[in-house]
Amino acid sequence: MTSIIPERTADPREAWDLVQQDGAAILRWEDLTEAGTTAAGYAFMGEHLRGIGQVHRVTSEPPKKIKAVPPTETLLAHTDGFAYGPRNPDYLTLHCVVQAQEGGESFLIDGYGLLQRMAADPHNEFTIAGQRANAVHWLHTEVIEQTEISEKGFAMEERYFASIVQTCPNGRRWIRNHPYHRPHPQSPDPAGQQALIDYWMRTLRAEAASVQRFKLYPGDALFVDNYRVLHGRDPYLAKSIGERILHRLWMWSPDAAGIPEGIQYSDPDDVLVAAS
Repeated sequence: MTSIIPERTADPREAWDLVQQDGAAILRWEDLTEAGTTAAGYAFMGEHLRGIGQVHRVTSEPPKKIKAVPPTETLLAHTDGFAYGPRNPDYLTLHCVVQAQEGGESFLIDGYGLLQRMAADPHNEFTIAGQRANAVHWLHTEVIEQTEISEKGFAMEERYFASIVQTCPNGRRWIRNHPYHRPHPQSPDPAGQQALIDYWMRTLRAEAASVQRFKLYPGDALFVDNYRVLHGRDPYLAKSIGERILHRLWMWSPDAAGIPEGIQYSDPDDVLVAAS
């Protein structure tokens, strides 16, 4: 099974345990201010916290420098923080402040379960640079470019090259999905790499169409293992930016692949600002 319907709890410690078990959980947190969302992040992470970012307000009209999916379209299953390259957050929360009046349901895909199922399918084979193997093998080993590109075509951060699925030094697997996968500029078989990328995206679109949906209500803080779980949302109607508001917060644990410059552990009374 790859569909995740997160359990709800009012206990931050139980929410942490549920995320370790299932990949996601919903923590009831009534303080809907940005400071409240940050406090929820501290409470959830507890002694596991090593870095925390600034709360980002998610509305139907994001900053113009960000290439965003409009509310009338499905936000495909993805992982967050890809602009940080090898140091993206391993946990995130989406804290609902105002729910969409119509549409906007969330969905989650268990990436670990999906890879396991794909690996067992003998038809999922690709030939890259003359070598034939199961697609999951290539997802772990084929290095592609994953640099985020702005609306104007400029790289947002340093160029980043890596496989779609990686293994951290401690053995934790790390799945990445975002709109910027493309063949490595020095690949001996860019067409083979593009075929693998296209297959991965087709697989995720098909999976997203089949998994269960759930609604976030004001006070619901959805916590997600960003290395394991891919998240997305359905289209929704929005005549103004105030018709659907979420607070997004990124967090780093000791098991993260790395912590970006400008992100550091601090006391809960401090407000940490992510490097921009």
